[in-house]
Amino acid sequence: MKRALGLVERDMRKFRRSPALLFASLVLPLVQLVILGNAFGGNIKNVNLGVVNLDRGPESVDVLERVRAVGANARTFLPSDYDDQGAALSDLRKGVLGGGLIIPQHYSRDLLEQHQPHLALITDNTDRSVAGANRLYARALPRAQAAESKQLAPLSAADQRQLVAAMQKLIEHSK
Repeated sequence: MKRALGLVERDMRKFRRSPALLFASLVLPLVQLVILGNAFGGNIKNVNLGVVNLDRGPESVDVLERVRAVGANARTFLPSDYDDQGAALSDLRKGVLGGGLIIPQHYSRDLLEQHQPHLALITDNTDRSVAGANRLYARALPRAQAAESKQLAPLSAADQRQLVAAMQKLIEHSK
């Protein structure tokens, strides 16, 4: 133990005597992390998203319209309609889809009766950025829909910061 403390003491003296060594040891790894993080961050575009609508009610149609709007404008997600959960899950396992959004039965009724309905999101977790973007988008969908009718609480400050950061990243990478 004394030898280890002696080595630490010797290295700390070197750091105090040489600011260049301190800079190289502390700042350069951070720069490397930033550069590599941006290089491997990827561009989230054209992710195939399978959508299974088991409800067919007016509120579920609104969710579908919002998903299609993202597909038409930002082209982050390209929605594909599926009639069957099994077919969507099969395509997700095969790698055809990057995620699956399932609108459960009675989603519209539950939303109108002010029960907090849930959308099911199944993601392909082989790419963390795509899975994270899928998750944030799916969390924002029912809240945005219900905020119009003031049935659910708006996003918390932490969720808003997460969503804004994810959207800024998407916009930055799409340029």
